[in-house]
Amino acid sequence: SMAGAKYPPQEGKKCRGYNLTYLEEGDLFELGQLQLGYLLDLYHNFPNKWNFFLKNNFIDKLAGTNQLRQQIKDGWSEEEIRESWQEGLAQFKAIRKRYLLYP
Repeated sequence: SMAGAKYPPQEGKKCRGYNLTYLEEGDLFELGQLQLGYLLDLYHNFPNKWNFFLKNNFIDKLAGTNQLRQQIKDGWSEEEIRESWQEGLAQFKAIRKRYLLYP
């Protein structure tokens, strides 16, 4: 258990995960993209996959649709997931271009 956690559900149990506290905010922006590797790795190593996502599927709200959750469950690679975003990104960039003040 870590300081500041009040009644954590896994209190006193050994948990595995990534300690991202050492990352600086600038490091994350420097990467220039959402880091899916952590999420995919955690899912692949999670013992009870049926219990990985919250029952309310909150990840769908964060991602905007259920597509990302389903891709993860279906075993898509990070590259395949990123490729699935390209058409929508191209459409967004075309619309956005009209509103940019500077090239």
